[in-house]
Amino acid sequence: MSDVITIIFNGEQSNVKQGCSIADYLQQVDVVTGRFIVAINDEFVPKSHYDSTVLKENDAFDVLSAISGG
Repeated sequence: MSDVITIIFNGEQSNVKQGCSIADYLQQVDVVTGRFIVAINDEFVPKSHYDSTVLKENDAFDVLSAISGG
C-alpha cells in the first residue's frame, strides 16, 4: 500500500502523504493566513476541523477567498 494519495487541489491534481490533514496541507502550500474558507467535495469544513479532517484519495479540496460586498 502506498503512503501517497492523489487529491484535486483547486482544480489541479496533487500528491500528498496519506494521513495528511487539511491544516497540514494548508501549511505545505503556504495558505495559513488571510480570510478563506475550505471545501472538501463541495462541503464547507469549519476551521475548527482543519486539524482533525484527513484528506482521502480523490478528494476535491478547494480554498476559496472570502468576499464581502453590498
